[in-house]
Amino acid sequence: MSGINISNNSWNNWTSSSIQTLFAGFSTTGVNNLASLTNDYSSIKNGSYGKLVKAYYDKEDSSSTKKTSSQDKINQLAKDATTQNTKQENQVVSDAKSLENSVDKLEKTGTSSLFTKSYSVSNNSYDYNTDKIFSAVSDFVNSYNNLISSTDKLDSSSNDTNVSNMLNATRINSKTLDKIGITVGSDSKLSVNKDLFKKSNMSDVQSLFQGSGSYGSTVSNQAESISGRITGTTGYDSNGKYSATNYSDIFSSYV
Repeated sequence: MSGINISNNSWNNWTSSSIQTLFAGFSTTGVNNLASLTNDYSSIKNGSYGKLVKAYYDKEDSSSTKKTSSQDKINQLAKDATTQNTKQENQVVSDAKSLENSVDKLEKTGTSSLFTKSYSVSNNSYDYNTDKIFSAVSDFVNSYNNLISSTDKLDSSSNDTNVSNMLNATRINSKTLDKIGITVGSDSKLSVNKDLFKKSNMSDVQSLFQGSGSYGSTVSNQAESISGRITGTTGYDSNGKYSATNYSDIFSSYV
């Protein structure tokens, strides 16, 4: 019995229906498998199978790219927030140190005290050097105001108690401050009038800034607590970064 001669060209025109008719006497499973193979062959030959595979992997690649893009965005937002917060923390530390230093100048006693009277030839008497004292008090006022501003911008409420203590100390001493030309504004910041200050009693200035329980000492202690918390106590690491905040988790809900 001669074999069935199917040329390559004639094979191209065969369909699954033709195959089923030709092999009608064979088992259904075998014929269906052969018919399915014919369909697969046709799909591969006309390119539709390749397009399907390409579309699948293009979709997978696109999904992966979107995930990577979203994560990159989260990482960048977290990095920016961390950098900004660290910059602001550094500013707070700088302002707090400046405030401490300004109080130190006014707190000094003995021969290095700003309140040591010196002989004035013009007046033929011993007087305070009001220019030097005013300069030191002006530094205090500026440093105080700067710390109020920088702590207000910081993304943390951990300094609220110390800032509140500073403001309360200022309120308690507001009458004495007013006597030496220092007033408290509606924004809780200080301003000093040079003419009124130089005409005031320097002993009042001295009482405000000298002594362990003085106004200046109280403000300096609060400033020290603020800078100390940022540079090494609970909630912050040794670099002054607030470690309790996970910015990646925060921003992931918005991306």
